[in-house]
Amino acid sequence: MKEWKPAGHKRFFIAFTFIFLAFLLNFIPSKIAIALDMPVFLDSIGTIFAGMVGGNLPAVIAGFCGNAINGISDVTTFYYGVISILIGCMSAIFERNGFFKSIRGVIVVILVFSLLGGGLGSILTYFLYGYDFGTGISAPFALAIYNYLGFSKFFSQLFADIIIDVFDKSIAVACSILLYRMINEKYKKKLEFIFLFFPDTDAEYRKELYRHNIRGSLIKKVVVMVIIAEIFLGSVATITGFILYREVSIEKFTEIAQGVTKAASVVIDSDKLEDFLEKGRDAEGYAEIEKISIRSRKVFRRPCISMSIK
Repeated sequence: MKEWKPAGHKRFFIAFTFIFLAFLLNFIPSKIAIALDMPVFLDSIGTIFAGMVGGNLPAVIAGFCGNAINGISDVTTFYYGVISILIGCMSAIFERNGFFKSIRGVIVVILVFSLLGGGLGSILTYFLYGYDFGTGISAPFALAIYNYLGFSKFFSQLFADIIIDVFDKSIAVACSILLYRMINEKYKKKLEFIFLFFPDTDAEYRKELYRHNIRGSLIKKVVVMVIIAEIFLGSVATITGFILYREVSIEKFTEIAQGVTKAASVVIDSDKLEDFLEKGRDAEGYAEIEKISIRSRKVFRRPCISMSIK
């Protein structure tokens, strides 16, 4: 194949378009999954696909941009930005080492992505929600494991997240492989040239390509710098998302607690408190107050439940 050398502005346009399409492959399926109330995320198809075709650079950018855009409406999405970056990097590594070409390799890919998304994601969730269950699609499953199998909250959330992520990443990897095989070989080579990602060549030949390409050395350094910057931004976003969400959660639960307090002050006669404390249910009017309090608790508990399980 004749070496393809497009102009700089054309090269940039193709790179931008490809990364944008990869972002859409993350964004659109994830919104469809939410709209249909599916027990999967479908938010990493574009990241994995970009890593297979163009390597680290487009995969990392597409993955992190997805978290950044979704973070506008849901701040907790920022918290998981590092996971998207790691999945993007690993997809490029797996493609370079031929893991997507065999069933055994694909199984390894799915398990690793599930451990990143479900395992690491579960640990982040556990700390985000104050050592409690999260609010994602795995929450009901985690609660079931906790209630019926007797596992701790941490391991219940961990197992639930990993199991769901195995299904999610199986779909994502299958879709990515299908899309990769649908691309014309000519266009693959063009994208590989733009992003300087040559997975089907040996190490020595890749070095030769970089030496003969006057921009190879510079772009390789830029790619490394961008990945480091993205990981740094992802880490900052993780910390920021954690702090912001904790503040929002505290504020919401504080409002609920204040509402309960105001409701109790209307129902309970403060002059009878000592009598209630001393005699308990034998005190006059205690039974009626107890019934009202139970009904009030159920009403105010609903917002708490909706925050714990979606």
